[in-house]
Amino acid sequence: MNWIQQNKRLASILGIMIAGGLGLGYLLYDGWSEFSTAQTEWETKSQDTTKMENSKVYPSAANVKALDQEIADYRGEFKLLRLALLDPAAQRQIKPLSETEFQANVKERTKAVLQKADEFGIKKLPPNFALGFEEYSGKLPLNAEAAVELNVHLEVMEKFIMTLIDARVESIDQLQRFRLSCEDQKTSGTTTAGQKPAGTPAPAANAEQVLDRYTIKCNFTTDQRQLETVMNNLSNAAKTHDFLAVRLMRVENEKTEAPTRDEIRAAQRNNTVNESSASPSAADPKVRAANIIAPPKPLPADARTIIGGEILKVYLEVDYIRFRQPPPENALPPKR
Repeated sequence: MNWIQQNKRLASILGIMIAGGLGLGYLLYDGWSEFSTAQTEWETKSQDTTKMENSKVYPSAANVKALDQEIADYRGEFKLLRLALLDPAAQRQIKPLSETEFQANVKERTKAVLQKADEFGIKKLPPNFALGFEEYSGKLPLNAEAAVELNVHLEVMEKFIMTLIDARVESIDQLQRFRLSCEDQKTSGTTTAGQKPAGTPAPAANAEQVLDRYTIKCNFTTDQRQLETVMNNLSNAAKTHDFLAVRLMRVENEKTEAPTRDEIRAAQRNNTVNESSASPSAADPKVRAANIIAPPKPLPADARTIIGGEILKVYLEVDYIRFRQPPPENALPPKR
């Protein structure tokens, strides 16, 4: 007792440490108890779930009825989804068109895109640019059916390029579109199903194919903000009015190494000099003679951009997805 009275400060510290240790011990015990309880419940539910997944469904009349009802509900929801995807507001519709009208469309739309690119200051477009349909600037499609199908994809290509131009990318360096089977003389009489991306597995024998994918490949030069705008607009159906899915993107920075400290200091000195000479000084004789109140000098910037403002080289692969009409004899998936 005498020691505590003689060492009140040290005794107080020891008391606080002992009380804190007891409090932390209680919290640790309480937390460990809750963790053990939650872990036990999770293991129990996991075992029950595994048991249910591996057990066979008892073929009672009630189970069979419930399964049939779930299948019917699924087929009904699938039908509603399909109708929504095939709606004219969601997917471009096929319009009757002749071969000469399609060729005129290629020239007209190409001219409009070139004017927009010039207006927005796009520095470069691919050679002989015609939205990927360069060959049809001087020749007609094989037949009217091919012209009708090609015109749908011409509209998609125009919208894709306009998305890049509206984002004000620096340049569009290369453009490669999908090639339809109706463009080939040997397969022009067959029904086109669209090109599938490399590595796409073959569909099951009895499975109905509900969509086709057509790949657009593009190289363009841009900066980070413009690239963000492009990606946001491509994923926004309200802006593209098409089902476009970015399948692959590769980005290469013009600068592969970070700036050195000397380069950063040099840039800071240049910015400081530019800021000091940006506004007139009150000590300037011309300012005093004209009795002008000089604006205050701006404060030096507290941060400098080191990386993030470089030009980017972007390679983009975008899938244009087109949904098929259901077969006349069966508008729903086959029953199991």
